[in-house]
Amino acid sequence: MWFQFIVGVIALLVIVLAVFAPKQFKVLLTLCYYNPIGIYQHFVPPPRKSVKDDIILITGGAMGMGAIMGERFGKLGAKIVLWDIQEKQLEETVDKLKEGGIQAWGYTCDVSDRNKIYEVAKRVKSEVGEVSMLINNAGIMCGRRLLETSDETIEKTMQVSLLINN
Repeated sequence: MWFQFIVGVIALLVIVLAVFAPKQFKVLLTLCYYNPIGIYQHFVPPPRKSVKDDIILITGGAMGMGAIMGERFGKLGAKIVLWDIQEKQLEETVDKLKEGGIQAWGYTCDVSDRNKIYEVAKRVKSEVGEVSMLINNAGIMCGRRLLETSDETIEKTMQVSLLINN
């Protein structure tokens, strides 16, 4: 009996709010809808995308974050293609990944040179297959203050960091 009364009062308040304060009603309705969904998704997250057998290309993959991402995705079953300008470190990283049972390929590529990108991309497509995910990780760290950095270094940094996305 009390439950029906409380539900009736709440329904009456909702109707009054909808008629006399539509903006506040919309906010209340949004909160009542999205909060439970957010709470549910916090405790029951959606399933992760499987990268098994995906071909993942990582630029700047010879060391640091690129090598770590290559290893992590490789352990999830992805085929890893690493691009880097540093040939020796690239070979070492690819060998390390292969020793861990990961399918990996390494290609020396200067990502600031658009023609080189096209050339290496064609080789990857013919030798490995169609890339399904690109992780643009390449970057240049000069470790100097801006005014102490040469114009050539600044231009190269901009080419690698910004123009590669075009």
